[in-house]
Amino acid sequence: MKFINPKILMTSSALFLGVLGLTVSFFPQEILAHFNEEAEPFSLLFTKFSGLFLMSFAILNWMARGNIIGGIYSRPVALGNVMQFFFGASLLIELLMTEASGNLGLWGITIGYSLFGLAFLIIMFGNPIPKKGAT
Repeated sequence: MKFINPKILMTSSALFLGVLGLTVSFFPQEILAHFNEEAEPFSLLFTKFSGLFLMSFAILNWMARGNIIGGIYSRPVALGNVMQFFFGASLLIELLMTEASGNLGLWGITIGYSLFGLAFLIIMFGNPIPKKGAT
């Protein structure tokens, strides 16, 4: 199995989630309008909370980027990211297959979520320390 550098994975996922979270938090009305949803108080609040959730994971990943991750090391961080990305990708794929297949931005987010989900799954069940000569 190819070694995945946890520091690069954690940093890139933190940046991905941070940009996504800031966008969702600061532009909830525009995002709701893009998906033809009403910008009512509850939907705005829920959208802002979703952005907060994304930024919280971004901070978690940024702060843990120097930790050993994989196997038994930092397992809660790895499992949280697997849940976030793997199941998030599943929900996004379902949305793309039913309603929003022409939305290129959503395709990009779905591809990002899918790749991060797979990478964190590999890290969680893999050996955190590469064998000699592995790159």
